[in-house]
Amino acid sequence: FKQKTAYEISTRDWSSDVCSSDLSTPQQQINAGMRLLNAAYMSWRNIPNQEQRIKFTLASYNAGKAHIDDAQRLAAKHGLNPLVWDNNVQLMVNNLSLSKYYTDEVVQFGAYHGQADIYANLVYQIYLSWKLQ
Repeated sequence: FKQKTAYEISTRDWSSDVCSSDLSTPQQQINAGMRLLNAAYMSWRNIPNQEQRIKFTLASYNAGKAHIDDAQRLAAKHGLNPLVWDNNVQLMVNNLSLSKYYTDEVVQFGAYHGQADIYANLVYQIYLSWKLQ
């Protein structure tokens, strides 16, 4: 960026663009989100248990698939089941914030400091509550 361009970008009022009707409609945004979630879900077709597959989907939506792939490799290396989210890959996602783990040779995408484990489980619980209604 040129300095002037960077300044213009930093001082621009972006809020009008977010609400602009010429970007996309709420329905288009929902459809795009559903396509993204479906693609994430399909990318985990090797996870045999549907509940676990949904949690992998939610975690990768939140953290990015690459970090969840790293956590799977760590889980396998440490004797955990790489096809099970609960108390297996979930633990390794948390460990990706520790240098002992994110510098491991099986980790390709570095540290992860987010809360994909909390996000995946929380959204899954909300899903279950809506499913029961």
